[in-house]
Amino acid sequence: MQLRESSIVVKSARLRCENGSALIIALVMLLLMTLIGITAMQTTVMQERMAGNIRDRNIAFEAAEGALRVGEAMAMDATTGPYNGTGGLYDDEFAPAPSWQDDASWADGASVPYPGVWVGAGNVPRFRLERLAPISSGSLEVPPELEPGFIRVTARGSGGSDDAVVILESLVRP
Repeated sequence: MQLRESSIVVKSARLRCENGSALIIALVMLLLMTLIGITAMQTTVMQERMAGNIRDRNIAFEAAEGALRVGEAMAMDATTGPYNGTGGLYDDEFAPAPSWQDDASWADGASVPYPGVWVGAGNVPRFRLERLAPISSGSLEVPPELEPGFIRVTARGSGGSDDAVVILESLVRP
């Protein structure tokens, strides 16, 4: 009988020493799970922002490309009109085009709006044409004064927000 009493005493002493350790382990595990959850949420939010920015940039690129194609077609047309610095038509010799970096240079009179509706873009895509001075090729067949010059077509498109802006440029030889 003595043996049984001593085993009961040993068990109760062990229980007194282990009281609360399960609570501490559970709280540490709960803290770790909370940190993992917060990290996963932050990663998801960052991926959502990146996807939105890529979408805005794609919309801006497509809008600028559409305006560029319309501008190229207009530059190839012989009846484009005088390049006198009005309506987005500039002549390198008389009225140099304003800087494409300046937002005010894409105002109504300084550029041509895309003819139609562009869905998703924050602003209407715009383009402008700039006739460059002729560059002589030194050909014996065509006099230098008759050498046709290039027309620079610059287009600007914006995405769903004004932060996503794409500017494209091409040279056309009519």
